[in-house]
Amino acid sequence: MPISCIREAGLVGFGINIDMDAWRSVDPSVRKRLGDAQIFCCSRIMRRLIDRLETVGLQQEGISVVFDRDFEFARPRLKLFEKLAKFYAEIHAKVAQISFADSRRFCPLQAADLLAWETRRELINRSGGHESNPRWGDLLAALPSGQIEFAVGEYWTKEWFDQEIPRLQGRTGATAASLI
Repeated sequence: MPISCIREAGLVGFGINIDMDAWRSVDPSVRKRLGDAQIFCCSRIMRRLIDRLETVGLQQEGISVVFDRDFEFARPRLKLFEKLAKFYAEIHAKVAQISFADSRRFCPLQAADLLAWETRRELINRSGGHESNPRWGDLLAALPSGQIEFAVGEYWTKEWFDQEIPRLQGRTGATAASLI
């Protein structure tokens, strides 16, 4: 069922992962401007989505965010977007909707979970110089050619932080918004 949702939607997949040892090695003043690790990952995903919308000429479109309806995590997820709104005005402006759904009955969440897990695994494999997991190939083979684009994403290691933080800060200065 999740594969058919993916097939029908023509999804673009994004994945952002952080090596937590690398995160802890980032200068605390920079980490403070980035927010916590969750805020950083979420802001990077949102940045990739906003860039993608602009690339395909849909920059005016709003983004709908749908979370699994897990009551234990509902409030923290809303708080995450509250923090994002404070850190990143552009992201706040682009989020049109935040909602919760039952993943057993809302197939797109099943598809998102599958894609998120397999993309994370693929990022770790690639960063370690390993071959793709066979399931990654099986997943992509199950989809019709051209129906999905994997902008595989980012796995933030110490080397990535060391390389990218100065580059991101150089965009418009050392504000939080320039670090996404």
